[in-house]
Amino acid sequence: MNKTLRLTSLALGLGLLAGCGVTGGFLRDSISSQRFDFKMDVAGVSYVQSVKGSASTGSILCLFPLAGTLYEAAMRDLYESAKLQPNQVVMNLREDHAIRSFLGFYCNHSITLSGDVFQLSPAAPGAPKVSSTSLSQ
Repeated sequence: MNKTLRLTSLALGLGLLAGCGVTGGFLRDSISSQRFDFKMDVAGVSYVQSVKGSASTGSILCLFPLAGTLYEAAMRDLYESAKLQPNQVVMNLREDHAIRSFLGFYCNHSITLSGDVFQLSPAAPGAPKVSSTSLSQ
């Protein structure tokens, strides 16, 4: 009986220390109705790759952050992983959040931004063009 009580207490203690969390996300472009107006005539648009960037920080009592500019750090990481070449853009941005709390004394906040890199092909003079409204999200 005493051994069972100890094991139950140990399991409960480890469960409390492990913390709990919440995750969520959304498609940023679908909310902002992002539209692209190109200053060049575009003959075509092709998918290149998917990219992502992330950042995380902690907060004491889940109120006082230990670092700032979480979005800025995630965007910097996203563009570093994209290594954009001339005439390339990142579109279809997605945003995922995760918060993990440890008994309310410490929280870990993380954000992951991901998107798709597209190559825009400039149109040659007299070639058919793609309108920027056809690329609106």
